[in-house]
Amino acid sequence: MSLFELTHHNFKDVCMTKQRYHAHLIAVSDHHPELLSDLHLHLADEVFFTQDLPRHSSRAASYSRQCIDECDLAIMLLLGSYGEPNATGVSQLHLSYLSAKTKQKPILILVKSPSADSTVSRQLSDFIDMVEERDSQNIYYFSSEIDFEAVLADGYRVVSNGLSEQAGWQKVSDNQSVHALAKFSSFTNISTFSPPSKEVTADGVNLREQLLASSTLSDL
Repeated sequence: MSLFELTHHNFKDVCMTKQRYHAHLIAVSDHHPELLSDLHLHLADEVFFTQDLPRHSSRAASYSRQCIDECDLAIMLLLGSYGEPNATGVSQLHLSYLSAKTKQKPILILVKSPSADSTVSRQLSDFIDMVEERDSQNIYYFSSEIDFEAVLADGYRVVSNGLSEQAGWQKVSDNQSVHALAKFSSFTNISTFSPPSKEVTADGVNLREQLLASSTLSDL
């Protein structure tokens, strides 16, 4: 390991404090936006989000796959809509779930229980049946916005406990960064210094003047 790699590694160790994870949100984004807002606000200090794009296209599907490849966990919300199917009859919601399972990503699934007067499409019903068969241990049910945050907190606590300590991003405050740099400097013998007011060579000659003289001589 080079000196740079060693010191960079040690500095990262000193700076590690607040853990934030990358969560990819799998949901039909135009359905129950108030619940999506609650989700973002509740987990703002714990994760940063990417999410499926609302418009279905091959580029949007590729974006979702890439985000899922790179995320630490997936959070799927089933809020009463299956989403717009593609040419083969499968929605982005469905595709992203399958991608997360293929990549073996930890997943938290929040399902809104249908009200007595609501209707559930055949596609959504079949999809929920499949998810319940595959992921019953990861599913948390809620009935409204009133109990959503409590159910979310419980589910997130369980799934985040299983995440690797190496996952996620480390966030430090400005004060923590200053203290960490001071500690890092103390055990690497690095001290801060002020740059000289003039550019000088080893023998004290002003470097700018030396360059100008050299340029003048070359023009003769």
